[in-house]
Amino acid sequence: MIFGNTEATSGSSEDLEVRTYPSMKALFLLRHAHEEGM
Repeated sequence: MIFGNTEATSGSSEDLEVRTYPSMKALFLLRHAHEEGM
C-alpha cells in the first residue's frame, strides 16, 4: 500500500506521485542494469 494513509487522502496528486515514483525508479534501475550487465 502507500506509506502514509493520511497524506494519501489529503491530495490525489500527491498519492499519484508516490505511486508512480517507485515504479519509474525501478524501471530506470532495470534499464541501467541491462545496459551494464548484458
